[in-house]
Amino acid sequence: MSPFFKKSNPNTDQTLRYLESKIVNEHKNKPISGSLEDNIQLLKNIFEKDLDYSFRRFELFNQIPSAIIYFQSLVDKEKINQDIIKLLQEHRMVEENKDKIPQYIIENVLYYNDTTTVKDMSKIISAIMQGKAVVFIDGCLEALELDVLQLEKRSIDEPDTERAVRGPRDGFIEQLSINISLLRYRLPIPEFRVEETEVGVRTKTKVAVCYIEDIANPALVEEVKQRIDAIEIDGILDSGYIEQMIEDNPKSPFPQVINTERPTKVVGNLLEGRVAILMNGSPSALVV
Repeated sequence: MSPFFKKSNPNTDQTLRYLESKIVNEHKNKPISGSLEDNIQLLKNIFEKDLDYSFRRFELFNQIPSAIIYFQSLVDKEKINQDIIKLLQEHRMVEENKDKIPQYIIENVLYYNDTTTVKDMSKIISAIMQGKAVVFIDGCLEALELDVLQLEKRSIDEPDTERAVRGPRDGFIEQLSINISLLRYRLPIPEFRVEETEVGVRTKTKVAVCYIEDIANPALVEEVKQRIDAIEIDGILDSGYIEQMIEDNPKSPFPQVINTERPTKVVGNLLEGRVAILMNGSPSALVV
């Protein structure tokens, strides 16, 4: 039997499921066009009302018409100008087979780790909304997807609600990657695992499940992941959403999940075999 049990809802069926974005669904499994103008026009029709939507034309290898598309409010524009467009324009490679150009760029031109090729228009739309830049090349049936997300973040300060007389003064912030780094700094062991999933049909918020592999009960880890994957909602804005949806008795006056903003408290619980849940956009970690 699993460490804790939650009854399934017999009323849950296909008709009660939350729906994905209508625009994304309309373009699911739709390949991009070989025409640069068609791709630009399609995305312009979708995002033309958005103030921060931007695209820029340029000549790839100083000879092939191309364009990069992104949201100004989400990306690092300096990276786009200096590390992407400049390199793509100044490189002098000539590739006769246009289908091989995207892979050539990844291997020989750009030095970004998070650069992939994509063919599905629905994935391109989602990527742009998540702070990525997409490069279309005229005559090419693949686009380049580059992770250039840049968000404003606050400093790592002591949580106001959990001040301590002695001990470290750092606390979680809203960026998931930084919160994970605070845990890895204190747990420099290969058994420390961080598994990522997404919650929210529309927001697709990143959620990390953290545990120490040789200490945590595998059944507990699996139960936590199953409960998170079973959440069906348009989006979550804070870890409290997850807390209410995975606890055994939401109406109980007693806390069933530990909520904290202190990395040391999370690490202490992980060393005792518990599982931590971190969410992108929330400074609060859940421990179960």
